[in-house]
Amino acid sequence: MSKNVIFIGSINMDMKHTVDEFPEEGTNENTNEILSTEEVLGGKGANQAVASFKQSKGVKVSIIGCVGKDEAGLAALTNLRDSGVDISGVKVLGDKKTDGRIITVDKRGENRMIGYGDCIKQLLPEMIDEEKLKTADIIAIQLKMPAPTVRYIIGFCKKNNIKLVIDPTPPDKSAILVQDDFELLREATYLTPNEEEAFALIKYAEGKDVSEWK
Repeated sequence: MSKNVIFIGSINMDMKHTVDEFPEEGTNENTNEILSTEEVLGGKGANQAVASFKQSKGVKVSIIGCVGKDEAGLAALTNLRDSGVDISGVKVLGDKKTDGRIITVDKRGENRMIGYGDCIKQLLPEMIDEEKLKTADIIAIQLKMPAPTVRYIIGFCKKNNIKLVIDPTPPDKSAILVQDDFELLREATYLTPNEEEAFALIKYAEGKDVSEWK
């Protein structure tokens, strides 16, 4: 029987600039021009949904999130749909611009980025179709959405015995997972932190301010 995986998270349309090298510290100009520019689908939720569909055979992949009613939002939805991802759970917000990042990458693969937009911050529990959630075998979340939504999704998975994948990103939002004696973290079937995210979780568990270790 095929599995149904639902990702809940950010959907971006990013602008990626490739340069030979970054300006030196303390300078404002780079003598190297931008080598190339491309608009790419981004956001942890969107990227993970597309990757999951490409790497899994016979699995239905859906995404729940928000985009703006603009060209970037249309491009993001088209990209997701063309990649095989079910977009019926995505809300289009008429008064918001689609989230995105301006990303600059040098020849060594190092990158710098600036983010903008707050569509994902509008994803509240009442915007999510419970009947759609009930069809999932696995639900995967990140933490950019509002805290009430994070709590709602984790509680829903517990109540309905649905496997839950938690990607504790961004690191500065992961404190919610260790509150109340790790109440929410204990419900994760799988936890997928990178090094920075794991370090943040440990620091929060120790009761320390994450800003102090940067």
